[in-house]
Amino acid sequence: MVKSVAEIALIQRAMDITLEVHKAAARILHEGITTTDVLAFLQQAHVKLGATLTGSGIVLFGEPTAYPHGVPYPQSLRPGDMVLIDVGAEIEGYRSDLTRSYVFGEPTTRQQQIWELEHAAQLAAFAAARPGAPCEAVDAAARGVIVAAGFGPGYATPGLPHRTGHGIGLDVHEEAYIVQG
Repeated sequence: MVKSVAEIALIQRAMDITLEVHKAAARILHEGITTTDVLAFLQQAHVKLGATLTGSGIVLFGEPTAYPHGVPYPQSLRPGDMVLIDVGAEIEGYRSDLTRSYVFGEPTTRQQQIWELEHAAQLAAFAAARPGAPCEAVDAAARGVIVAAGFGPGYATPGLPHRTGHGIGLDVHEEAYIVQG
């Protein structure tokens, strides 16, 4: 959980590369592209920028974006679909892990409402993340916003069926885990 300045710099470089890859992936999306096509693009783009893709990544379109780790079959992109890309890279052994969700095309009113709810939950988590605060307090802050909006409770779907976050470093999932308990 404690990183040196040099370790943080390597993690930040990996994160910067993955963010650039996310932006590039959003630009290649078009109706009919498959999740498999996007995964191949993610691999090539990370390598082109000097990183190694860690794992296979997760790319989901439409309803499968509602499941924390997706579904085992490819999907084709349609207008109005939610897009979820969860991918990470490695630089000198240190990892990145970034997930982005957005709508392909124009969001519906309901999609916009859910995005605003998620944003409010993230802001609550950031506000609760202070030195000395228990990790579960950060998770509870995010979860509280979602439950107050009528989702959940707890880890039930629809709601927040996954942890709020986790540490990163030499492994893609490290302590501290931002979750109850």
